Amino acid sequence: MSDSRWKRTERKIAALLGGRRVPVIVRDIADPLEAERVIIESNRQRDKTPSEVMHEADNLTRIFEEEARRKILEGASGGGQTAGRGRPKGEDSPTPTLVQGSRAERMTATKVAEAVGMKRSTHRKVKTVYDTANDAKVAAPIRAVAQRQMAALDTGETTPNAADRAVREAERRAGDRHDHALIVLRLGAFVDWFGDAAPGAD
Repeated sequence: MSDSRWKRTERKIAALLGGRRVPVIVRDIADPLEAERVIIESNRQRDKTPSEVMHEADNLTRIFEEEARRKILEGASGGGQTAGRGRPKGEDSPTPTLVQGSRAERMTATKVAEAVGMKRSTHRKVKTVYDTANDAKVAAPIRAVAQRQMAALDTGETTPNAADRAVREAERRAGDRHDHALIVLRLGAFVDWFGDAAPGAD
């Protein structure tokens, strides 16, 4: 930020505060990713709903994963496999990915949980509910359950454990209904085949 622009911003802030002088820390950050992370960290003390926390966690996950990819690229040389990387060293891979379940991905999940003030197990359960509630590919009945549970988490009417159980139970019931429908369909096909194959059938 240029000096003149900063002066204008400083005057606006002072006007909003009634002309009071307040201590500030000015940081010149060239990396947009780092700037985004600093903004999130600076806003950490504000009270947030679980939905807001998970939105923040999603942004932090993206930031931490990008930081991990950068480290992979910086350290990639020679042959062999880099921990958490989707391709061996030496291959052309301008955008390496973190392998699901890899050490790098687990470390990222732990960092995100700590950054938003949650235990990793709690973060995982709330994330399950939040992701299910916002995933358009999830079956509507399951998504509706997740959305209700997320709303209840926001108002303090339920707990992460209870919300996670409710979503998993909805998934289980949907799976049972799918299995039952599949059995009925296969049974009907068998009956049709048996009728056609029976002696004397037209």
